[in-house]
Amino acid sequence: MKILILFYYFFRSLLLRGPLKHVRLLFGEWYYERKFGMRTKGFKTSDSEKYHHYQAAAYTVLMSIFNTLPLDTKHYAFYDIGCGRGRVLFMAAQFGYNRLYGIELDGVLLKAAEANLQAIRSQRNTLIIQLEQKNVLEYNFENQEAIYFLFNPFNAEVMAGFIEKVLSTNKQACYFVYMNPVYSHVFKQKNIPVHRVIKSCLYTEAIVYRLPPRTF
Repeated sequence: MKILILFYYFFRSLLLRGPLKHVRLLFGEWYYERKFGMRTKGFKTSDSEKYHHYQAAAYTVLMSIFNTLPLDTKHYAFYDIGCGRGRVLFMAAQFGYNRLYGIELDGVLLKAAEANLQAIRSQRNTLIIQLEQKNVLEYNFENQEAIYFLFNPFNAEVMAGFIEKVLSTNKQACYFVYMNPVYSHVFKQKNIPVHRVIKSCLYTEAIVYRLPPRTF
């Protein structure tokens, strides 16, 4: 079953991104894992209908996303919702974010994230990394300027609950970065404005949403 899923994503990427970008993506997976000394590749299935499988966000796509975020990194906390083995948090640190929060249900994945992030934690004394094994609907988000990163980690029902929780607890300027935005209609229903759409040929890599500061 796992092999069939991997084949599906391989040919889906080839078809929608085109041969050139597909090859660049695959090369990036090989190159950057070795360059950064990371172990974040792979695929981990999920038995839940609500919470989806683990698959690392492609390095080349992440770089495109981070390069288009018009942010002062010192002011924004960075949350990875369903952080898996920590690749996105690692990349966020490379781009200058100092307050990193990873939320993950799977304890095995979270342990791998801790190992992957240990090196940068020891190199930068000012870096805050908080990893927590928790259901996102039970997580206590702070009222602070923040970026929330999601790589399609759960279904529309949980997505709606997550957005409502953020809206009720955080009134500061927020960005939502939604990769593989299968349930983008939920953001539309919540009247969250689109800031930018990132595409590769026929494939929408991510949608970035922005909320201005609000009053309680």
